[in-house]
Amino acid sequence: MRLKHMMEEIVSPMQSSIIPHRSTRGNILILQEMVHSLRHSKNRKGGMILKIDLEKAYHNVNWDFLQQTLNFFGFLDSLTKLIVFCVTCSQPSILGNREPLPHISPTCGLRQGDSLSPYLFALCTERLAYLIKEEVSRGDWNPIGVCRGGPMFSYLFFADDLLFMAQASFLNVASIH
Repeated sequence: MRLKHMMEEIVSPMQSSIIPHRSTRGNILILQEMVHSLRHSKNRKGGMILKIDLEKAYHNVNWDFLQQTLNFFGFLDSLTKLIVFCVTCSQPSILGNREPLPHISPTCGLRQGDSLSPYLFALCTERLAYLIKEEVSRGDWNPIGVCRGGPMFSYLFFADDLLFMAQASFLNVASIH
């Protein structure tokens, strides 16, 4: 089975960037409603939405976290080792004045342009979503909703943006940190 086909089962609907037939429009509508609700809410607690730009995050994915993530989602050890080997054993080189410079040995990150990288990055962000859900279930992160009795939201993922949502409190800031 291809990784591409497994992603739809693994990755939550709150992440819409890499999954075929998923549009970011749903997340955009949720965000618009969330902002509208926060502006017009009479709730004294208030809420906060923090936007984090993940543009450079590809290059900073910790390889141990990647391996733990693959194990977390139940990938076979042999497949996990193969994927981690492919990611960690690359040695790109650069041309300088038309001459090859010494090979570079990266210590973290995913390669831009590698066909596996978007899927691996989506798995890492989904693992982050599971960690957020654990914080919510322990009561250390209080998500916010659009309306009374409606669904509560603690995060939304876009292609290279991450939005954290929580009630405005020191506890939530500490949990997000």
